[in-house]
Amino acid sequence: MSNSVVSNRSDFAIVVPSFLDDYGLNPQEYRLYGHIVRRAGKDGCFESIRNMAAICLMNEKTVRKTLQTLIAARFIKIAQERKGKTTIYEITHHSQWMASKYLEKIRQQITDTKSYQLRISL
Repeated sequence: MSNSVVSNRSDFAIVVPSFLDDYGLNPQEYRLYGHIVRRAGKDGCFESIRNMAAICLMNEKTVRKTLQTLIAARFIKIAQERKGKTTIYEITHHSQWMASKYLEKIRQQITDTKSYQLRISL
């Protein structure tokens, strides 16, 4: 076997539970959520919008909108808003997520509302 072939796949193990894969996130939501999960330590993820955009290959506006969706769907929550610093995001247990049937409604409300304040009556 050549040196350019990876023979130990455990070095690159990616485990995606079926409930996440089947939820219905769009590519941007899926990518940003994966990044936040990877970056969140015991104190949460406190990376800047600019860095998230650069790492996830997204526009900053897309990151902001995607964060709103992930928060509204309860995938993540704001642990702390720090004036003049980055916001701290925490990931939530999948039992707290909104039902996937509300995802399109969440996206639509975020798109339709300039100053975002989600009010979904369930």
